[in-house]
Amino acid sequence: MPALRTETSALLIYDPDKSRGTVHCSIAKPTPLEERMLGRLVLLVEVDSRDPLNHQIIEELQSAITTFYYQSEDFQIEAAFEHALQSTNDRLQTLLGEQLVEWVKSANVLIAVMKDTALHFTVLGRMHAFLVHRQRIVDILDSSTGGPADDVAPLKILPQIISGQLNLDDSLLFCTTS
Repeated sequence: MPALRTETSALLIYDPDKSRGTVHCSIAKPTPLEERMLGRLVLLVEVDSRDPLNHQIIEELQSAITTFYYQSEDFQIEAAFEHALQSTNDRLQTLLGEQLVEWVKSANVLIAVMKDTALHFTVLGRMHAFLVHRQRIVDILDSSTGGPADDVAPLKILPQIISGQLNLDDSLLFCTTS
């Protein structure tokens, strides 16, 4: 398998004083060993409200998914990712209870992990994932992928994992609908 040089960058265009919501973008900074074994984790969150609680929930989401993923005992990326998502769901449910149900209704979340050519991600709500492949741009997420947030069970807010392989010349852009 050819070596794939993966670059991840965050670009956040957001004015909190003029926005009607809350936006957060982060790329994990694993140790070299963690990155070699499990790749790099990306989090993109947009919440359709300016509630100050959003920042606390997002911080907890970021902390939980990063901790559970990089402390996984399983070094198969998809299994480690699935376990981290379930553990994060459990932690958020325990900490927030009914508040989580209301927050999920206004949240759009994308969590991804990339290692070599492997890509795994999950979506809650509305997001885009544009794949640039052979001079074509394709949104690999359609409106049915994340599903309406109203239909999400709070015990499994990040319901499905989408997996695939990138080619050496591919590029991928994750973004919110706004």
